[in-house]
Formats: sequence, C-alpha cells, structure tokens
Amino acid sequence: MKRTSTRLRALWKDLPDDLVMRAKGPRRVTDADAEANYAFRATDRGDPIDIVQRVCGGGKPMGTLLLRAGREIRVAQSALNETCRALGLQHEDFFQTGGRREAAIFLPDATLGQYYDQAAVIARYREEAGVVLDPALFATPIHRFARGVVSGELPEAVKYPLLGLCLGYPIADTIALVKAPP
Repeated sequence: MKRTSTRLRALWKDLPDDLVMRAKGPRRVTDADAEANYAFRATDRGDPIDIVQRVCGGGKPMGTLLLRAGREIRVAQSALNETCRALGLQHEDFFQTGGRREAAIFLPDATLGQYYDQAAVIARYREEAGVVLDPALFATPIHRFARGVVSGELPEAVKYPLLGLCLGYPIADTIALVKAPP
C-alpha cells in the first residue's frame, strides 16, 4: 500500500493539467453528501484522499486530517501543502495535546451560507432543538472556524450545530445529539 503522502501527490503530480481535480467551489450539501460526510466522524478515521476529494468537490465544507500522532507521521506536511496548492484548497494546521498535529482543509473564502439554506437551517435548529443560531455564522469565512472544529473548542451554545455544519454532517443527527440527555 502506498503511503498517504504519495497517494495525495498522485491526485495532481505528473498528470496532464486537464486531469487534475480542481476545487469546484462550494455547493449546497445534499442529504447524500451529508451521509457520506458522516463517515468521517473522527480525525483519524477515513481515507485522507477521500476527505480531500469531498472538500475539493464542494460537498463537504471542511475536512480534518490527522497529520501526526506522537512520533508517527500520517501525512507529510509537504505533501499536504503541495496538494492543497495544486487543487485550489487551503488548510490550517494545529498542534494538539499528546503530540497530535491536525489540519483543517477547506475551500478559500467559503462560508456556511454557500453550503446551506441559512433560513431553513436556523429555523430547523430553533424548532427541533431550541438552539438559536446567529445568521452571522453563515456569512463568516469558514476558515475562521478551523481551530474550533479541530480542537472542539467552540461556544457551548452552538458547539455541536457548528461542528456538524462545518463538517457537513446530517442536520438530523446533530439535532439528535443536541437533544440527547447529558
């Protein structure tokens, strides 16, 4: 099996320009997208290549990749840098406890409002979970949420809805998590 870094580079290196997958821009997250995105519920699960392709295709607002766990390098920093540049993606990297280093990848200048119907999502969270989402969340560049998504440190009142929206998870599943007893 090829190393993840080699497989990332294979998405663009030595390919004719017309065969390189390029970031398509944000699009509305469909139910099928949300179900596929839900398969990536933990940063060390799932294939990083699949995550990069889903973000690049516009159906996953943000993806997280485990770059390093302790001394084990899962994805080389240079491979991530080169791949994001070649495909038109951006990333931010963060050090976590225990020697973990994780990256959030996303489309440049994308906002949650490009992935979701703002009014419908706000109404659904208010009606079904009693959560009030500020419309400003949908106009904020998604990269501003990267640190919070990777670390899980988001305002408690909107933590799970914002995580679910940024990662493109099914809204019904996130609402069920919000409504679950502590």
